[in-house]
Amino acid sequence: MLSSADASIVDRDQRLPGLRTLLDDEAFCQTLRRIVQTMEIESARARYVRYKPGTSCLVAYDVLTADGPVSVYARCHAEDRLEKILNTKRRLEVAGPLGIGMWADTQASIAIFEFPNDYEIRSLRKLFEPDKLRLRIRRMLPAHKHLRSAIPQVLRYKPERRFVGKMEAQEGPAAVLRLYPQHCFAEMREKAWAFKSTGAMHVPRIVGDSERYNSIAHEWVDGYTPTCSQLADDEQLLQRIVAALGTLHKQRPRLGTMYSASDYCRAVQGSCETLAALDSAFGQRALTQADAVRSIILDCPWRPHAVHGDFTADQVLVQPDRITLLDFDRAGYGDPAMDIGAFAAGQIARALAHEEPLADAFALANNFAAAYARQSGTLDPVSVRACTAGALLMLAPEPFRHRAERWPEQTAAVLECVDRSLSREVIDA
Repeated sequence: MLSSADASIVDRDQRLPGLRTLLDDEAFCQTLRRIVQTMEIESARARYVRYKPGTSCLVAYDVLTADGPVSVYARCHAEDRLEKILNTKRRLEVAGPLGIGMWADTQASIAIFEFPNDYEIRSLRKLFEPDKLRLRIRRMLPAHKHLRSAIPQVLRYKPERRFVGKMEAQEGPAAVLRLYPQHCFAEMREKAWAFKSTGAMHVPRIVGDSERYNSIAHEWVDGYTPTCSQLADDEQLLQRIVAALGTLHKQRPRLGTMYSASDYCRAVQGSCETLAALDSAFGQRALTQADAVRSIILDCPWRPHAVHGDFTADQVLVQPDRITLLDFDRAGYGDPAMDIGAFAAGQIARALAHEEPLADAFALANNFAAAYARQSGTLDPVSVRACTAGALLMLAPEPFRHRAERWPEQTAAVLECVDRSLSREVIDA
């Protein structure tokens, strides 16, 4: 059953007739039961949403059947776009446990894709065709003969955006395989090769690069992702991560992505407009906050350096002798305050999601920024505060995107933290 907040979104967006089905887990489950006659569908739970008001909505589900879990995603479009989705069926070849592969349901005005079929990541299904797997893995991972029969273990998967899987065999080193849509592969490849291991920073070594399959592979790195409490209790660990990030900022890689101050402010504005489509009151508040962020950012010096672009503790692997940084898909040239602010916002968002003490997240954000300022010698706290607020605004739609049960309350809490960031509570002078 739709929550009142989700029902309001559906009522406002009349151009997407399938939106009601996609945002209602039970309604989607009933649709699957009508389509799949050969297997009992027990439940469907949405785990990720990508919503473009008036244009499209994509929802990824974990479906539980009598035979086990199945990954499925579905799309709805404005009525004039559904015909394009109907024409994809002939290009999809892999039938999963549900036996549908892809199904365009005109009654519900949605298209359903069963893993590993993906409308944009065309090479994903090719990893699950056993008779051709060895040849394809040879082209994706030419130096790893021991992995040519390996089936990837899913690490992260955002339909139509990115697939990340672990390739592992009984003998020999494991590898991480990343697949992308064709239209963004050249950019992702450039960023994957951009940074080099040096000094305090380790970057996973590239072991495969295939334009044919839009794939990049790098070595598997053992390690752990640091928690807030570990970073708070271990000053040396915090210093090591700061040193690794500072090393990244000092490199001069070949990158085509440039984040000017205006570009950054436009990204913040775009997230606020998305929020406005979900809830007008949230949107109005967020847009007012975005104006404050823009005023500060445009009034401060903007010093272009290489930046990670999405730096949080989740992109860090700690090992005894080195710090590994991961996932450079958003790397480019921008101000280092972007990465410091993103790290602070990530800690705050994690504390909100897990109902941990916000004071601990604020303290860690302060300590991280102070440690970076000591090592680099140049860090404007005003810019960092603004970038922390901006990063939080870009995270504000995340509770809805990840289908948090109480996403309006979580969103309100994020916006409250934006105000606290702008009032110097997070990054002090």
